[in-house]
This record gives sequence, C-alpha cells and structure tokens, in this order.
Amino acid sequence: MAENIFRWLILGLAWLTAIGGFVAQLSPPPLMPFLMREFGITHAESGLVMTLFSLPGLLVIVFGVLSDRFGAKQLGAVSLFSLILGSIIVAISPSFEWILLGRLLGGVGTQSITVVAPAIISQWFPPAELGTAMGIYGTGLPIAVVLAFDLLGRFGIAYGWRLPFYLEVAIGIVVLGLFWRFVRDGPLLQKRQNEIAHPATSLRKGLINHETWKIGVYFLLVMAGWTAFTTWAPTLLNESKGLDLAYATFLASVPMMMSLVCMPFIGWLSDRLRRRKLLILIGSTLTTSVILVIPYASGLTLILSFVILGVAFALIPAIVFSLAGETLGPGSAGTSFGILITCVSVGQTVAPYLVGLVRDMTGSLLYSFAAMSMFVGPSIIIAFLIKAR
Repeated sequence: MAENIFRWLILGLAWLTAIGGFVAQLSPPPLMPFLMREFGITHAESGLVMTLFSLPGLLVIVFGVLSDRFGAKQLGAVSLFSLILGSIIVAISPSFEWILLGRLLGGVGTQSITVVAPAIISQWFPPAELGTAMGIYGTGLPIAVVLAFDLLGRFGIAYGWRLPFYLEVAIGIVVLGLFWRFVRDGPLLQKRQNEIAHPATSLRKGLINHETWKIGVYFLLVMAGWTAFTTWAPTLLNESKGLDLAYATFLASVPMMMSLVCMPFIGWLSDRLRRRKLLILIGSTLTTSVILVIPYASGLTLILSFVILGVAFALIPAIVFSLAGETLGPGSAGTSFGILITCVSVGQTVAPYLVGLVRDMTGSLLYSFAAMSMFVGPSIIIAFLIKAR
C-alpha cells in the first residue's frame, strides 16, 4: 500500500521536474521583441535562442543509456544543476553571445530531464496504467507554457527581460532539492534487473527497434511544428495582426490551457480504449489544419482556432510517451526515451530558426504559419505506419 501511494509522489516529482525544464525552455518567446531591440538581431538570429537550447538533445540518447545503467537520480540531479547554471548565465549576460552560451548549457539540463522524468514514471506504473500516468505527466508542458507566457512573460514585459531567468533559477533550486530527497528507482525496474544490459547492449537494442524510431520520427515532426509555433506565435500576432504583445502572448498560451484540461482524460481514455494510433492521427490532422487557418482568422474565430489547437495537441504527448515506455520495457526505458527525445531535438533545433528565416525573407504571416504546418503534416503518414491499435 505504501509503495502504491509513493508512486504517485514519484509521478508528482517527475511532473514538477519537467515543468521546471519546460519553463526554462519556453521563457524566451514572449521576450523576443525585447531581445531583438536590445541586441540588434534578426528573427532568424533570435530563433537561435530556442535552437541552441534544443541542440544538446541530439546527443541525449547517451544520457538515456546511462540512466538505465546508473540510475535516474544522479543523472536528474546533474541535469537540474546544469539548467540552473544556464539560467544564471542568461540572466547576467552582457551580450547576445553569452545568452547563447547560457541557453546551450541550460539545454543540456532540460533535454536530459525530458529523458529522466518519463523513464522514472515507466519504472513505477505498469503498461495498463501508463497512459493515465503519462496523461498527468504530459500536463507539465501546457502548465509550463502558461507559466512562461502568462506569468514570467508578463513579468519580463513589465520589469525587464532578465527577471524571468532569475525566477527560473529559484524554481530550479527548489526542484533540485525535492528531486534529490525523494526520487528512487521503481519496483518494475528492480524486478527486471536481469534485463538491464551493458550500456552498449541497451543502446543496440534500441537502435535496431523499428517501432522506437517510428514513434521518434512522428514526435520529431509534431514537436518541430509546435516548437516553432510557441516560439513565434506571440511575435507574429503582435507584428502582423497588431495585437498587444501581452494579449498575443496570452492567446498563444490558450492551446496549452486547453491541453492541460484535456490531457489527463486523453491518457485515461487511451488506457481504456487502447486506440492510441487513431488518437494521434486525429491530433496530427487537426494540428496541421488549424495552423493553416490561423493567418486568416480574427476575433472569435482566432480564439476558437487556438482552443481547437489545444484539444488537438492534448491527443498526442501522453500517447507517444506511453508507446515509447512500452516499446523496450522498464529495463531500457531510458534508452527508449533517449531515442525519442533525440528525434524531437532534431526538429526543435531546426524549426524555430527556419520559421524565423521564412519570416525575415518573406515578411508574410501566411508563409510563416505554412512553414510550421509543413513540419507537422508528414506526421500523419508516420502515424499510419506505427504498429499500435
């Protein structure tokens, strides 16, 4: 009984840790206009603030393998420390180059966290309950968007762009203390110690698993489009539709507010229906369609578009994490999520810069959002290829 209760504490800590990482990742978008003015940089150059944060994810599979071998607690603590140090550097940076250095270091921490946190959950929750657990965990991203856009973003607009990064440092220190105090390996991992191979064996097992890569490529495409959207939506709505920056930032956070409400239910529903493939197909199709509608929308239609976008996004992350957690099993969960996050990082590294470049070259709101949809659209085809019900 005590173990059954403790696993919900572990889920809460993994959720809180992910929120800290996602807040750090997403805090710059509302502040982009201030960075461009202060440092005299273009849209494409300011996109590097997001790109460099995602760049370390290209190597994060190594952290996943090490997590399987040596445990998530130590790796998670190091990751949180790296995140804190990166935020400090950004907050005190005297130049744009120092900002990029801080973002790169912070990215090492957050990209590692995105492997460690779901891997811990898969060690405590069996497959029949993993969708529900991942549905709850998945709300960390929308909560982080709301915090970064509607709280820290407003602080940055009102009191200067450096303040949100100081607040990130404080959040990171609190999360690090809680993580180190309570997190430990789960019973599903302990019961299957014989499945934990040498890191090279674990890595080889993941690399030759086709389903792991299909899930990874699918999430790469979806998150590439979403990262570009969250990076540029506030600025584009401000510049091209004339919306107040604070309101544009709020509007861009509406999808995550909706997904926050829907995601736990979607995770629970996927456990009951076992129709995960259908749900992610619907999510990708809706996301692609609505992103193309936004440049033409205004007033109530614009608000409704963002609401639908939130429902569409809620259909994806919890199910993807569940599929990834089941593919290689608890003994190799770190490797599985390492492959997943490595794939995601490819899209997150490329997308913000390319969409910013499209904006610089065309000055077009339509072309900018079309570029976002071109990332998400092919995920519909990949979803058909995934071997899941």
